[in-house]
Amino acid sequence: MKFYRLLAVTGALIAMASGASSVLAKSVAYYAGGPAHLIDWQSKQRAWVINNLGTTAGTVADDGSQRLITFDAPFSEVWTAGSDECGSYEERHVTEQLVVRDLPGGLSQLVNIGANVVVGGCLDGQRTPFGTPADDGQTSRRLAMTARPPMTDIAPGLQLAGPGEQAWEMSYPIPTQDVVTVQSGTVAFHATGHVFPATIDAKGWWVFDLGGFQRAYTRLEVSAKTGGETWMAAEWVNGQPQRVAYVSFVKTAAGAGFGTVAQASRMWQSGLTVGPNNPYLDRPFYLYMYKNGTGEQVSKYLDTGEEFHTPTTWSFDGNDVVHRRETSYVHTRRWVPLRNEGDKRRWVLESTNITVDGQTIPVILPRVNYYLDTGKAVPPAAR
Repeated sequence: MKFYRLLAVTGALIAMASGASSVLAKSVAYYAGGPAHLIDWQSKQRAWVINNLGTTAGTVADDGSQRLITFDAPFSEVWTAGSDECGSYEERHVTEQLVVRDLPGGLSQLVNIGANVVVGGCLDGQRTPFGTPADDGQTSRRLAMTARPPMTDIAPGLQLAGPGEQAWEMSYPIPTQDVVTVQSGTVAFHATGHVFPATIDAKGWWVFDLGGFQRAYTRLEVSAKTGGETWMAAEWVNGQPQRVAYVSFVKTAAGAGFGTVAQASRMWQSGLTVGPNNPYLDRPFYLYMYKNGTGEQVSKYLDTGEEFHTPTTWSFDGNDVVHRRETSYVHTRRWVPLRNEGDKRRWVLESTNITVDGQTIPVILPRVNYYLDTGKAVPPAAR
């Protein structure tokens, strides 16, 4: 019996109901702690929910400590598929309810409730439930859409890393990202040179007309500590978001880079694993870069104390840094410098791919991330 992970997932992509709005005063963004959610609390009994899979409405039950949304049409994604003696089957991860529990300090806990359902094969119809209303859930930041930071700085001449022009594949949690230069009523993408119309609408969304489809972005927060920003990206149809994700943006700055070989030879921690409220805090990820061009990819599991070290090599390609590791295939990670924030933080446009039998396959589409200098990198033999 053969299993494989499907790249495609299916969401509850239903049309926005007549009169439904996702940017009213009751609209709230939940992000930076799992998949993003944009919820329009339409009344005490009804809510409209948008996440990375799509959009649906639901009935709300409020017990005073938390709100339980029961979806009219569940969110569904295929987790595995295969075949057995009875034929082909899929296992679907079906989310039927969502608990939203507000905490102090602008935080909320979100709990997905539903079941893994087998469709087809010998176990057709088998349900394995997940989640309960009493679970702790995933802690996310909470922001009323009426409290978003201003976007008055989005003006001609600004260079900003974060938007993307490629279609948002269902198999990826966020759309691909690039650097744009803002022009009057348009943006120019650096990777391709393509120029597209882009305007900020009356509801505070920066809407890109990408030739056949639209994507919109809105700013959620700006970090004085990191120099980065958090935005919400939306698949945009008929003036409304249909699917959302939270993404990092950063304004580019002249002189960005890692300096000399000696200056770059440090232990760099991925910003995705730096707190607070990041989903991978318990699994910090590092790239150690040694002066002789070797290095290590290091994953730490804080709950068990385990560390996994994989040998790598690294080099400069112009101003970019390229990491390589070889197992049964060649894995390449590229850092395109965007901004140096202080002495320790380096913002990059990061992407990875693998090469198998001469074929290059993207693993991480270009994304905005930073790496934090956590100290001098000492090769294993010297340690």
